[in-house]
Amino acid sequence: MLVKKLYICIGVKGSGTTSYVQSQLKDGTESIVVPDIQAIKVFENDVDILYVDNDNLKRSTRAGLYNYCKQKGIEVIALCFLKPLATLIHNYNPACGKSISEIIQDYKKLQVPRIGVDCDRIEKVYGNNFNEFRHEFMGNLPHDNPNHKESINEHILMCVRNSNTKQLKEISKYHDLGKFICKEFVSEHRATYHNHAFVSAMYYLAKIDVTNQEKLDNLEVIYQHIAVMDDLTDKQIKRNKLENIVPLMLEFREIDKKSRII
Repeated sequence: MLVKKLYICIGVKGSGTTSYVQSQLKDGTESIVVPDIQAIKVFENDVDILYVDNDNLKRSTRAGLYNYCKQKGIEVIALCFLKPLATLIHNYNPACGKSISEIIQDYKKLQVPRIGVDCDRIEKVYGNNFNEFRHEFMGNLPHDNPNHKESINEHILMCVRNSNTKQLKEISKYHDLGKFICKEFVSEHRATYHNHAFVSAMYYLAKIDVTNQEKLDNLEVIYQHIAVMDDLTDKQIKRNKLENIVPLMLEFREIDKKSRII
C-alpha cells in the first residue's frame, strides 16, 4: 500500500520553497499555501503527495499538522530551506508580501524541526553548507550585558573548556553563535539576544547529518538551551519529546551557567 506523504516546507521568504515545490509537482501531487488541517482534508483522499508551501516557521503550527497526519497514517517530511540572511535580502521580492524588516525578523524566528514532534524525518533542500553562514558570526563581539562581562567568543570557549565530553564540547561550540546576528540594544549599555537559540540551532542544522541521532539530540539541546534555564515542566518535555535528552540538557545548563564572568 502506498503511504501518503505530506512535505512541510520550512524557510523564510526568498529561500526558494515555491520554486522547489513547483519543480516537484506532477500527477498525484498537489501544493497548498495555508498550513491548515482543513486544507489538507480537501486533498488527502485525492492525492498521494501534498506540499505545504509556506514559511511554516513555528514548530507548534507544524506539530498540529503532524498530529493530524499521524491519525491518518500520512508520513510527514520536514523540508528545510536554510539560506544566509544576505542571500534572502538579495533575493527579496516585494511580491512576497513582507518587508525586508519582516524578513530579517523571520530569519530569527525559524524553529528547527524535531522528529516525532512535527515530522517523521528531516530533509535539507538548501542548507548543507555551514560555511555559507560563517560571515554572520565573525569577530569577537562583546556581550554588553551585565550577565556576561566576557565576550561572546570568550563565553563559548569557556563552555568548551568546562565540558568533559566530546558531545558537550560540540554543543558548547555552536550554542551561542546566533547571538551575533540577534544582538539588539535595549538601552545605551545593555543588549539582549532574543531568539538567538533559534538561530544557533539553524546554523547547527546546516552543519549536521540529519540521519545521525546524536547530532539531532545536540540540535535540540542548542534549540532549547534558553528554555531550560528555567525548570522544565512535564508539559514541555512531553510536547517536545525530550525524555531521552533531559539529562544532557541539564548537564549543559550547568556548564552554560558557570561559564561566564559576572
